Amino acid sequence: MAQCKWCDRSGWFLPVSGKGLCSTCSPIVEMDINQRLRIIQDSAHIVSKSRQLDTRLSRWDLMVGHLEALKSYEERGIPTLPNTSPSCQLREVETARDSLVLQTVKDDVGAMVEKGNAELQAKRKIAMFTKALLKLRDYKKLLRDAHNIEQIEENEKRVEKGIHRLQLETFLDTAKKAEFKGQTRKALDQYYEALYFLRNDAIDDSLQAAQISELELKIKALGGDIK
Repeated sequence: MAQCKWCDRSGWFLPVSGKGLCSTCSPIVEMDINQRLRIIQDSAHIVSKSRQLDTRLSRWDLMVGHLEALKSYEERGIPTLPNTSPSCQLREVETARDSLVLQTVKDDVGAMVEKGNAELQAKRKIAMFTKALLKLRDYKKLLRDAHNIEQIEENEKRVEKGIHRLQLETFLDTAKKAEFKGQTRKALDQYYEALYFLRNDAIDDSLQAAQISELELKIKALGGDIK
């Protein structure tokens, strides 16, 4: 007994197409499939030609939406894509989308970090690394795969550590210069800033105990008080 794969109507004399669709569903489903295939093809063409990340990502997302819709036909055994299936194509599209984001991260953020490393002034280095960190966080929001997100988070931690180190070094360098010049009050102020920075950053104080202890001793040696 014949049965329509889409509306589930059945009957001994129910005519169905080669895709298993009744005469009522066949033209509607075929038109929907063809329209979605056209949009997917047009989007793939734009992705291959455009150099704008926003444009390419929006087209990737459009393809994902239409492939998700085609999956509903696949689940009912209705063929849609030649030589593949919507679910397989969907995995490929999502992988390619994340690869595009990761490559952009490598190019854009890599250039910022390289520029930051080339800077001579600590404040300018910190500014460039902070800019790179914000970019990483923006790009992380665009990713879908958990493993790829972890990669970005690892890069975030490295940049955060670099910024932390530079900020601390800035306080200490200023303090040492002031101390060398006999400017005790200014040196103390900067050592206090460094101590406050270490005590209030996101890193567990137990991991920075030696640095904190060294700063406290330095402050006491210069006549300062530790509270």
